Amino acid sequence: MLGLALTGTLHSATGGKRGTAGAQELLVPVGGRATALGGSAAADVAGAEALFWNPAGIVRTARPFEALFFHQTHLYDIANIAAGATVSFGEAGTVGLLVRSLQVGAIPVTTVDRPYGTGDTYTPSFVTYGIAYGRRFTDMISLGVTVKLVTERVLEASAVGLAFDAGLQYRTGVEGLEIGFVIQNIGDDMRFDGESLNEPNTLYPNRTVIAPFPLPTTIQIGATYDLRFDDAGRLRLMGKVQSNSFDTDQYIAALEYSFADRLFLRGSADLHGDVRRDAFGADMFTYPYAAGAGVRLTPADGIEASFDYAFRYSRTFTGSHSFGLTVAL
Repeated sequence: MLGLALTGTLHSATGGKRGTAGAQELLVPVGGRATALGGSAAADVAGAEALFWNPAGIVRTARPFEALFFHQTHLYDIANIAAGATVSFGEAGTVGLLVRSLQVGAIPVTTVDRPYGTGDTYTPSFVTYGIAYGRRFTDMISLGVTVKLVTERVLEASAVGLAFDAGLQYRTGVEGLEIGFVIQNIGDDMRFDGESLNEPNTLYPNRTVIAPFPLPTTIQIGATYDLRFDDAGRLRLMGKVQSNSFDTDQYIAALEYSFADRLFLRGSADLHGDVRRDAFGADMFTYPYAAGAGVRLTPADGIEASFDYAFRYSRTFTGSHSFGLTVAL
């Protein structure tokens, strides 16, 4: 009931806030599996990948240590790079660390007098650090929380903020049915400040004041259900409702087929609610589909490795390719 109430409250405030949230790098997906599933894995995401989706899932690993390395080509030459690691302390819980960076490369410096460039460049920085804690309270319920330090820097202007995630995963009494709830990016507004905001060529020192911007808060409720064909084949049905503080709601459906828990095929569709169209009548929603595949290997005793690939289709830009490597010891 609390989740539904929060979702309703967030939805009611969406209309006048579309496009107003900052720190959009927090919304770029991380993890080959979760990206292919459209982020619908809130109910069953596990291990190091759960650091970026639902901290309650970091306890769901059979190994005491797990690490994730991720790279995504996001919007042409922009790169989304992330890494995370979890360490299990048994009944005391699991601790995880994460870092993610959106790398846009070098940008030419232009001025009014030299609109084609001065010959100098600058490189914006968008880096987030986080620490998470999760614990299994019963065989059916696990809870988790993440604290993130969000840093942004452009020239000599920067913004720093704290964001919090909190999640729950619940294994129901129905065989194969799991439910997840997570609220992400709760925190105070961020604001840019620094020497780059000083106005040049003025008689008295004057600094431009930048308006604060809110974090992109989301509330997600997801579910998964397994269909077993035989001892080897499994089809997982997945769905998620996501309420956004900065845009309309999203309704995501996904499928994952696994064979012998070693080979995986995945796909998802984002059935967004309020369809927006441009002047030509075309749907303006950017990322409607995603798909991918994965393989899980045991290269040596006590070591398990998974490699996951995802392609995220975009109507406006080139599609993005994602590669994730998970190693568990």
